[in-house]
Amino acid sequence: MATTVTRRRPPARSRRSVSTGTWCRATGRAPGATDRSSCSGASAPWSTPGGEKVFPAEVEEQLLAHPSVADAVVFGLPHERFGEVVSAMIVPVEDTEIDLGALVSHLDEHLAGYKKPRHFFVRDSLERSPTGKVELARIKADASRERDASRQGAR
Repeated sequence: MATTVTRRRPPARSRRSVSTGTWCRATGRAPGATDRSSCSGASAPWSTPGGEKVFPAEVEEQLLAHPSVADAVVFGLPHERFGEVVSAMIVPVEDTEIDLGALVSHLDEHLAGYKKPRHFFVRDSLERSPTGKVELARIKADASRERDASRQGAR
């Protein structure tokens, strides 16, 4: 008795799909755009100009593993040369101060260099919603204003 084996073909690479909406927007094919994708959200990666992917959740996990960090959110901020750099807004444990040197040393041990935040912003609270989400657009705008103000003060 002969047995027939049916094999399913894997989907063609050209049939990959990217969700549209607020989670991910492909920008690599627009005229004058760089070959990067702009993504937001804790589980969505974004690409660095070197092509490496950064998962904000992975960086947040390492930040939260540090004993002086109570809460953290990781996001990308625009950069003139690199397109976007990893940045973090952190909340210290109550009644403590964050030693950024110790935090950076902790991250050096656990993350690749391209995944480490280049900018840290310390806040009393991230003002999470009742569902635990952070308004990322507000966080990015606050961080961008603070970074620009510190640049103006340094001149």
